[in-house]
Amino acid sequence: MNILYLCHEYPPLKSGGIGTFTQELAEAIVSKNHQNKVVVYSLVDGIRSRVEYLQNGVHIIQEPRYHGFVGFIANRIKSYFSLLEIIKRHQIELLEVQDFQGLLAFYPSLGIPLVTRLHGSVTYFQSLLGIRRGKDYVWRWLEQSQLKRASDIVSVSCFTAQETKRLFSIKKEIPVIYNGVAINFSSVVCSIQDQPRVFAYSGSLIGKKGIEELIDGWIAISREHKNIELWIFGKDIENRRRELEHRLSNNGVTTVKFFGHIPKEELLRHYASVGYCIFPSKAEAFALAPMESMAMRKVVLYTAQTSAKELIEDNVDGILIDKCTPKAIKEAIDYVLTEPVDKLKKMAICGQQKIFQQFSVEQKVAENIKFYKRVIQRYAP
Repeated sequence: MNILYLCHEYPPLKSGGIGTFTQELAEAIVSKNHQNKVVVYSLVDGIRSRVEYLQNGVHIIQEPRYHGFVGFIANRIKSYFSLLEIIKRHQIELLEVQDFQGLLAFYPSLGIPLVTRLHGSVTYFQSLLGIRRGKDYVWRWLEQSQLKRASDIVSVSCFTAQETKRLFSIKKEIPVIYNGVAINFSSVVCSIQDQPRVFAYSGSLIGKKGIEELIDGWIAISREHKNIELWIFGKDIENRRRELEHRLSNNGVTTVKFFGHIPKEELLRHYASVGYCIFPSKAEAFALAPMESMAMRKVVLYTAQTSAKELIEDNVDGILIDKCTPKAIKEAIDYVLTEPVDKLKKMAICGQQKIFQQFSVEQKVAENIKFYKRVIQRYAP
């Protein structure tokens, strides 16, 4: 089985959840059966010509990315011809791409099945956030084109599948394969700290992740609880950090530390020193960060948006925050700070067990391989 992924954030490039998901799935497919071939094609900043190398058994192909409107068009044209060449040279049987921005919109046939995985399109997120911009109609046009020409669509959550069907008037059922988690626990200490009590946030410092509401909620809770800290990990892609630090300083809050974007391995080492992880997101597809935190036996606080209830049962294996507001965030933090430690430890253990039993990467890899084989067999003449 030869699989090709189009992914422009594949590690070691700076990546979010999609890049991490693709890497873990690609490497697991190769390791499960060395006869499988997995190729990842990326457009990358800072290189002048094509680069190819092997990384943990996965064949990586990178080409220069161009910028501006002309670059936007050039990237798509170049990608088409590069994909054709890669498919022929590596005898690729299936190509997978994300739904975001419709990267393969209006492409002529590539001669193999095209799987579009719903990680959350521009249209999906803007609809959930209630945002309307002129350029979003262009993204909708591109994303709809890709979805229409996909031989198969698969989603990372039931909510995302149903919302995407509604937004794009898709009639056929969309299967769901949840994201899986792979973590090496050999060097990780899993515990709820007593003093000081440390909360961690990981994710980009962007509006839809609820970072501003988290800061305002933290300012409010800090007036009542002095022996707590908030550690913030993530890319400052909207240049919000300075304003957030200024807001904290003006309110006399010195218990928040910004670490910036760090490699996943380093992030997990930091997690060993925290007891709680908080994700006040306004919209997700099926985020990896809360799953990784649960897998490390942390008490996870997660807003009850979109697919959150598909992951967490409130007050059993995590805490669902009513909504992304400073008041609701403050109330959720205050709740866990006043609950008995034994209850919180049991909650963290239940969360970890759920991840191991229902969302292990090994289980999800098997589901994906079965799905890919079914698609390839159906497409074969």
